[in-house]
Amino acid sequence: MDTIKKYGLLGGKFLLCFLIGSIILSIFNYFLFSSKISHTIGFIYLLLIVIILSFQTAKKSDSRGIITGLKNGFLFIFILFLINIILYQSPFKFLRIVYYLILLFASILGAIAGVNNKPKNN
Repeated sequence: MDTIKKYGLLGGKFLLCFLIGSIILSIFNYFLFSSKISHTIGFIYLLLIVIILSFQTAKKSDSRGIITGLKNGFLFIFILFLINIILYQSPFKFLRIVYYLILLFASILGAIAGVNNKPKNN
């Protein structure tokens, strides 16, 4: 039950950050930036969310950083995949696989950094 609660909260944090960022980027796209710039900013924002959330989760985890990063990354990718299927119904493309792999790699890097920054108990 703790595992479901932990990953449910993590998924909720991710969705909340994702929705807030989407709203802000939509406003920027409408008033300030072109579509290409908004997509680039959105990708960088999503990478930062994934890295930060994986970092925070790994600091509290007892397992290795790679394993924690893979778990978190697959959770984030699953959420994004569901959002894509439900809201956009766009066909699956090879470029999307590359996009998801970059997010997975960012999650692993964030988790490894989080595990390495744990406070040492003497």
